Amino acid sequence: MARHLSHAGWVLLIAGLAVIFFMDDGYITTVALLMMLWAILAIGLNFILGYAGYFHLGLGAFYGLGAYGAAALSTRFELPMIVALAVMPIAGAIVSALVGPLVLRTRDLYFAVATLALGMIVSDITNNWVDVTGGPIGIGGITRPGIIGIGDFSIDGRTLPGMFLFVSAIFIGVMILAAIARRSNFVLILRGIKSDDLMTRSFGFRTTYYKVAAFSISGAIASLGGVLYAHIVQYISPEPFTFFSASFQAFVVLAVGGLGSLWGPVLGAILLTGLPEALDLEPHMKLVIYGAVLLVVTLVLPRGLASAGQVIARRIRARKQSQTKEIQA
Repeated sequence: MARHLSHAGWVLLIAGLAVIFFMDDGYITTVALLMMLWAILAIGLNFILGYAGYFHLGLGAFYGLGAYGAAALSTRFELPMIVALAVMPIAGAIVSALVGPLVLRTRDLYFAVATLALGMIVSDITNNWVDVTGGPIGIGGITRPGIIGIGDFSIDGRTLPGMFLFVSAIFIGVMILAAIARRSNFVLILRGIKSDDLMTRSFGFRTTYYKVAAFSISGAIASLGGVLYAHIVQYISPEPFTFFSASFQAFVVLAVGGLGSLWGPVLGAILLTGLPEALDLEPHMKLVIYGAVLLVVTLVLPRGLASAGQVIARRIRARKQSQTKEIQA
């Protein structure tokens, strides 16, 4: 049954993206782009938090790294978006691999504080290193990709529908890689680290390498999201990459959707991006909604929205067994 539900998820995802594309509604398309960005960030966070159990509160630093790197490549060096897509995730992974061994010496609250401090340092740099980042004013004039493809199979990435197709293809690719990784021995060992680090080491696994690898994957995917954000919006400033605007919201999306699940980031992004837009809330009210949704889901579905199907199925089985016992009695 779980396999059938998984297949249904892929069908619904692709069908939903196709419907949004053919609707050709600018507002809906923009909201869908935001949903995919948050889902990508949550997928990256899932590796270090959902699988390994480390509360990474500095994801915004790598999100900003990807965005500012893409902005520099586009505006200063006039390079196409494809270069930023190739370079910045690697840069995010390298920076994570250099920082990882230092911050991963800690765990629990201390690791969370260390990554939070990392995000604050990067936020301060983006605000004050005016010559490079533009400071609070930011960087504008970021170009979107031009014609992508050949002949009848080409799209214009400069238009919103073209950008939507481009981001959708990348998003589905990230989802496929996440689905493959979730069934790998690598993620199995990360789950072992989350459950009992000492026991996992006793089996001969060098857990530090696996944790650094998970931290690096998280940084690479967050940097990829930053590249996409920069080219979608075509303007960046420090605010979208702060703790409350990036790291906290990515954490809530993952926690609401379901830690360690494949579809949790998608479900969390749909709910927490679509709900404020549907209610037409002011920006400062979104954090209130995020907190309220996180509280309700934590109380009702501690394992997130992705576990709703399992909870319903379990209750149905329990009800059937109860009815069977009553009949037999």
